[in-house]
Amino acid sequence: MILLDPRVGDKVPGQKQSHALGNAFEALGIDYSLVHLDFADCCFFGNGPQGDVQVGIELKTVPDLINSMHSGRLAEQIEGMMERYSHSWLIVEGFYRARRRDGLAETPRGGGWRPLSLGKRPIFWRDLESFLTSIEVETAMVGRPVHVRRSRTGNETARLIGLLYEWWQKEYSSHRSLKVVRKPEPASLGFVRENPQTR
Repeated sequence: MILLDPRVGDKVPGQKQSHALGNAFEALGIDYSLVHLDFADCCFFGNGPQGDVQVGIELKTVPDLINSMHSGRLAEQIEGMMERYSHSWLIVEGFYRARRRDGLAETPRGGGWRPLSLGKRPIFWRDLESFLTSIEVETAMVGRPVHVRRSRTGNETARLIGLLYEWWQKEYSSHRSLKVVRKPEPASLGFVRENPQTR
């Protein structure tokens, strides 16, 4: 069962992601329960190589990502997840892209693309991507990686969480995607070495 914090989306006015996620989970046949969590927006237990593991997932819409980056809240949330969970994900929901002429981050609004900003401060695509890269690399370096995934819509977010949940419910030894089926032949560029004895 997935534990879902009912406060998801409360940080951004006009949003209530927990209700939408709950409805999407129900439509997908995923069991969930509303529980207040200290860290992460949802979590569940799964099967790791040495037994049970706990997986935490933090959800951020693009506006909330920007606000929490600059307030420092996301850094605190990431630290808490690293301490609390064996495996963690940050899911960024929504669209943004780099504006061609100057690299400003922009998002679709009002039938077109509009620059993102924090008050009057412009937000650059590079800054967003650098921040997300730092999360992945720095958390991996200390042995508690926080993986970053993207989703475009709330429905896609629910499906992604469902996919992660299903993946971790399988016995760990049954995951075979990266297991070697056969021993690979040594790499060759196709050259045949001449035997000097036959000259």
